Amino acid sequence: MGTGRIIIYNGDSEDTVAAALGKAIALSNRGEKVGVIQFLRDKSVLDAPLTRRLEPEIKMFRFEKSIRDFEGLSQEEKEDEIANIRNGLNYARKVLATGQFDALFLDEVMELISLKVITAGELEQILSARGFTDVFLTGHSVCEEAFTFVDEIIELKSVQFKNYS
Repeated sequence: MGTGRIIIYNGDSEDTVAAALGKAIALSNRGEKVGVIQFLRDKSVLDAPLTRRLEPEIKMFRFEKSIRDFEGLSQEEKEDEIANIRNGLNYARKVLATGQFDALFLDEVMELISLKVITAGELEQILSARGFTDVFLTGHSVCEEAFTFVDEIIELKSVQFKNYS
């Protein structure tokens, strides 16, 4: 076995989190140790009763403090949140380096690149510590630089059909 794989779930925000959590549950059911770090996500998602019931089998983390949308924060509040986000990214690097999880999900991490909170190069450097851990990234945009360090991109999209009854 080589190094862990890097897979991006790309698409509508609701679709990506649903697909990622579904995959996390499937891996946990197989006995794998699974961690989820959420970025830029409404705090209510992580604090929802159903999400909380996934623990302790799936470890859930959020380092941001604000309950408000990142883009709606003042510049000073954004700077505080960026420090919290960087703590989350440092935690990701640590758990990847130690092999604490078989699979680690970085929810909405691709949006951190879009918002210029981090660069694709910084994300690649964090992921280089992954060892045998599979890493799943979510977001609704994928920068071209990511094509050089990911193994697979799963594109999620909704297709509408008319009902001709």
